[in-house]
Amino acid sequence: MDPRHLYQFAMIVDLGSMNHAARRLNVTQPTLSRMVRILEDQVGSSLLRRDRYGVTPTRIGEALAQEGRAIAGSALRADDAIDQWRLGLTKELRIGVGPVLAVALMGRFLEQALASDWKSALRIEVGSVARLINRLDQGELDVVFAPSRINRGQARLTQEVVLEDRIAVYAGAKNPLAGRSGIVPNEELAGQRWIAMGAVSGLRGSTREVLQLLGLKNDGVFMNFSGDATIALHLLNSSDVMCVLPRRLVNLLPGSRKFTEVRVGVELPSRNVAIWTSGTNHDLPAIRLLRERFIAFAHEPADR
Repeated sequence: MDPRHLYQFAMIVDLGSMNHAARRLNVTQPTLSRMVRILEDQVGSSLLRRDRYGVTPTRIGEALAQEGRAIAGSALRADDAIDQWRLGLTKELRIGVGPVLAVALMGRFLEQALASDWKSALRIEVGSVARLINRLDQGELDVVFAPSRINRGQARLTQEVVLEDRIAVYAGAKNPLAGRSGIVPNEELAGQRWIAMGAVSGLRGSTREVLQLLGLKNDGVFMNFSGDATIALHLLNSSDVMCVLPRRLVNLLPGSRKFTEVRVGVELPSRNVAIWTSGTNHDLPAIRLLRERFIAFAHEPADR
């Protein structure tokens, strides 16, 4: 089966139109129609359903489209490799970043890297900690910036703490507890509307664990977010919700912040940031340089 045919077929399926795919691929529609017939002859079954709205794949058609997408992905990676070579860059470094860290620090860190003599190509992926650690374990990422304490086995992975931090409780801008001085008693924390970030990421020091530490066993989380911090931060800036977040990263968030920390009567867990790598990659020069530069960056004055 010709890989080029699978690539073209995936384009037809994804665009839902023979005409649109022909324009995107810079070929004629009859050419694509002949290609589809060739594939159908090879398979011995129809690959597309046609109606007045366009085309949709049959079950076997979708399976072939998946293979075509994989071929397209390989072609894109080849193009990236050529671009890196032309720019004089070395091996691509695939970096995973947790959502709060991505908002608080990574933009400025990468801005600094761009201004330096950085020689590695970078591919950045932001997502839930659980997903990123799993991809690192499977060899699909080289480095992950994530909390150092997670509830999962990671025997093949190594970590090094690069930023010390601790969990704190925050009240949304419209919450009566926002801006309160002094320690807030637990009974005033009861019945609040709690949201959680990283709720399915296997983090120690999760919102539910903090609620238990505060003796709020009857309280729960009514809204969970995973893989992105933008919506949760918006709610904190615009409503009365409450949330637990890493204090140092919150203090490093860009722009104005309307939500405030609420002092509580118990010590909350640490939430240190670590650079996670596989054991075999830990001492690679590019990763060692990344680690050294991030540590130096993270310890610069906060008003940088």
